[in-house]
Amino acid sequence: MAIEMKIEKITPERAAHYLKRNVDNYRKISKAKVALYAEEMKAGKWQLNGEGIMFDQTGKLKNGQHRLAAVMMAGVPVEMAVITGVADDVMIYDNGFNRTTMQMAQAMGYGDVTQTEAAVATWIVGGFNNRVPKGKVLEWLNGNHSEVNRAFRITGAQNSRNLSRRVGCVMATWLMLQTESMKSYELEVFWKIFNSGNTVGTDGYEPSSALVARRMFAERYKSAPTDKRSLTEQVEILLRAMQDFRKGTPRQMNYQVKEPMICTGIMEKALKKAGVEGK
Repeated sequence: MAIEMKIEKITPERAAHYLKRNVDNYRKISKAKVALYAEEMKAGKWQLNGEGIMFDQTGKLKNGQHRLAAVMMAGVPVEMAVITGVADDVMIYDNGFNRTTMQMAQAMGYGDVTQTEAAVATWIVGGFNNRVPKGKVLEWLNGNHSEVNRAFRITGAQNSRNLSRRVGCVMATWLMLQTESMKSYELEVFWKIFNSGNTVGTDGYEPSSALVARRMFAERYKSAPTDKRSLTEQVEILLRAMQDFRKGTPRQMNYQVKEPMICTGIMEKALKKAGVEGK
C-alpha cells in the first residue's frame, strides 16, 4: 500500500471519527496540550503545515491524537494534512522536541530574544500562569519586546555572574517600569547594589533593601525555580524591596511573604496597561 497525503478540513465530527482509530497507543493524551491547541484553533491562529494526521496500513491512528482532540474541544474545522498507508511498525519521532518560544520569536524576526525574556513574556501573557499558547506569547512579544529587553538589561541579566539571571527579577523590573513606580535610573542603582555581591552588613544584617532581597535570593532560590508559587514569591519580594529602596526605607530583616500580597495592585495595574488580563 502506497503512502498518500491530502489536505483535509477536519471538522469536530470528523476528528471524533478519526480518534476511534486511536487504538493500541502507548502515548496518553495530555489535556493541557489539547487545551493549548484548541485555544489557538478557536482564535483562528492554527496554521496548516507539514505536520499531519497519520494512519498506518491497517487504518490505525499513528500520529495526531492531540490535534484531533483539540479540534473537538475547539468546535471549529481546521485544515490539516492527512497521511495514510504508513507502515505498521514505523517509528514516530516527534517526541517533544518542539521549538521553544525563544526560537520561534527569533525565527519570526522579533529581535534577539533570550530564554529569560521569552519566559517573562509567557508569564506576563498568562498572568503568572505559564500554560498559555505560544501564539499568544509571540503576538504580545512582537509589540512589547523592547520593554522586556529593557528590563532584562537593567537587571544586568545578560551578565552570567549576576544573581539577577532569573525570570522573577526581570519580570519585577518590567512591572515597576510599566506602572512607573520607579524610573530607569532608580532601578539601575537598585540592581547595581543587588548584583554587588555583598550580602551581610557589619552588624550581621544589611539595612539596604536591595541587599536584603539579594540575601533572600541567594538563600532561597539557588536553583532558580520557575514554578508558579516560587516565581510569584520572587516577584513579591523584589517589588517590596524596590518600594522600600525608592522611599529610602532601611531594611534589616528578611521580607515575609503573606496573603494577600501587598503588591498585587502593582501587578494588576501593569498587566492591565499591557492589555493582559491577570489571573
